[in-house]
Amino acid sequence: MKLRRFLAAGGAAAAAIVAGITTATPASAASDTCVVVTTHCETNIIQANSAHWVYYHVQAGSILGANWRVVDVQNGAVVRSGFTRKTAPFYSEGSIYGLYGYYRLEVYNATPSARGKLYN
Repeated sequence: MKLRRFLAAGGAAAAAIVAGITTATPASAASDTCVVVTTHCETNIIQANSAHWVYYHVQAGSILGANWRVVDVQNGAVVRSGFTRKTAPFYSEGSIYGLYGYYRLEVYNATPSARGKLYN
């Protein structure tokens, strides 16, 4: 009888733990990637994280380099821009600090297969 009560209590505790895990709030991290099909692409809007930064990574296409910019979607300001060459190192990446709003990465003047990723 005692063993049965012990196992029942353990099963209830395990169920409570699993229920707690499945109902936890999601992390605030977000990311999005775009891939150029014609000459440009843009990511979905990403909010700067609680440390007030976003990270970008842009990879050139196989034929040409790619222009890119990170834009504050609330006021249209370009917070960082550049050009990624088709020759080594083939990509541009970095963090942009001091951000509080919502941002989008745009890749343009590029050839198919160029891509960009923005995350917080």
